[in-house]
Amino acid sequence: MDEISLHTPKGLSITQVLGNDIRDWRIETTEGDGPDLLHVGLSRPQTGRYGLQVVGESTLATFPVELRLPVIETVGGIRAGGHLAVGTDSAIALVIKEAGGLSQVDAQAMPNYILDNDHPRRVPTGKVFYYAFASTAYGLVLNLDNVEPTMDAAVRVLTRVGQDDIRIDAQVELDVRDAATPGRSNAARGDDGGERHRGAGG
Repeated sequence: MDEISLHTPKGLSITQVLGNDIRDWRIETTEGDGPDLLHVGLSRPQTGRYGLQVVGESTLATFPVELRLPVIETVGGIRAGGHLAVGTDSAIALVIKEAGGLSQVDAQAMPNYILDNDHPRRVPTGKVFYYAFASTAYGLVLNLDNVEPTMDAAVRVLTRVGQDDIRIDAQVELDVRDAATPGRSNAARGDDGGERHRGAGG
């Protein structure tokens, strides 16, 4: 085998193709709504197990949005089963609406395929769903929306009454949850009317 061909859905922009002995790769655009073709040329024929990593991206509409997951399919293969992990690293609510041709599995059942030490396959750190499939003719529809952060506030006020004035020191601690980067912010006000802010990411 000295060339690999894959069907790639329209709307999915291929940004990287990684693997050993890759000579070149190109996208063959097709007419109509059918998938395009990704051709990967190899500098020497492969006879054993071969790993290929395809990286792509697609633009999303304004949230909330319904997304049908793009599926990359091999061309000319006898069998095309495997595993799928879908998740998010940021503050996005991800709900599975449809999952056809997929069987949900535990995280431990997901094979840890590594192309090489320089190109690990990073699993999302947020909410992740794991599936197994026996054919690439599967369909996965997601509902995506922004997560509105929730916030708790703890307020501490210290009032000092003097003969000529009143000094008020107020400290507010905010505990933000379900945001991409939870943090804490404090504010204090003195009798001079100025405001001082102290912030620390958590």
